[in-house]
Amino acid sequence: MLIFTISSVMLVVGIAMLWNLDVIIACMALGVTLVNIKSRRAPESFNLVQMFYSPVYVLFFVLVGARLNIAHVNLTIGLLVAAYVIGSIVGKTAGAYWGGAYSDSVTTVKKYLGFCLYPQGGIAIGLLIMASSRFEPQIGSLMLLVVIVGAFVLQIIGPIGVKYGAGKSGELGLNITTEDLIKTHTVGSMMDDKPVSIPYNMAVQEILDVFSKTDFLYYPVVDEQKKVTGIITVSGIRELFAYQDVTGWLLACDVAEPVIDKITPEKPLEDAIENMRLYHIDNMAVVAGDDNDELVGILDYRRVNRRISAEVLAKQQEADSM
Repeated sequence: MLIFTISSVMLVVGIAMLWNLDVIIACMALGVTLVNIKSRRAPESFNLVQMFYSPVYVLFFVLVGARLNIAHVNLTIGLLVAAYVIGSIVGKTAGAYWGGAYSDSVTTVKKYLGFCLYPQGGIAIGLLIMASSRFEPQIGSLMLLVVIVGAFVLQIIGPIGVKYGAGKSGELGLNITTEDLIKTHTVGSMMDDKPVSIPYNMAVQEILDVFSKTDFLYYPVVDEQKKVTGIITVSGIRELFAYQDVTGWLLACDVAEPVIDKITPEKPLEDAIENMRLYHIDNMAVVAGDDNDELVGILDYRRVNRRISAEVLAKQQEADSM
């Protein structure tokens, strides 16, 4: 797939050069075609390209920067750059407003979309390089100098405009992912702080009664000081049903499984989920501290996923409503 993708780009570039077409527009047309034919392989192709294109992208801007000779910047160039930057800002802001008004868009689009369009980079400079080769060397150099300096200035003020526009429109933080939300939580904010625990000396028959009255699948076994000594799971205790003749005198400490891992409330939720995936467990005991095994809660992987998914859905609905 990687070979096919690179070969396709080279083929399109070669045909464009043979027919004296614009190489950049031709490559953009290739990308548009790949996306819109809705091939199942298109995402794979783009993912493969993204794995190695960063050095090429950086090299492109290094070569562009090499064309900028500060010694050639004079008052005339400065005035042209100022006109270019101001014209770009005014044109994008006014164009976004008029376009939003013409299409009857919401007020936030008309007022703040223009602020998010200031950054200018690869495509504009690439098209400029192609266009400048068709003019006299002196005019081509002047065009490159003005646009490169202007793009440099716009790249600096562009992110400021994007943050201002997105902030004023109230759309910051709405494109949030599950991973983003997980990073904002601690174990304490997502744990069940009222877990059902089982005393270490409780008989098996009483444990089964606890199972029938609760809907948990994981029960920490605690001693007299409420310290975690083991766990009992519904799936683990099922095996005892085959030995009903001995279950009458078994206690929780006899059937409890060892604690694979435990965590404290102040630890990041991301760390807890990583450990749960590592040890292939769905529940984890939450204890008071690293040196204190007193039970303070239970972290349930399924419940955490449901809560995180609900928060993501709420954010998406909020974004859609805007």
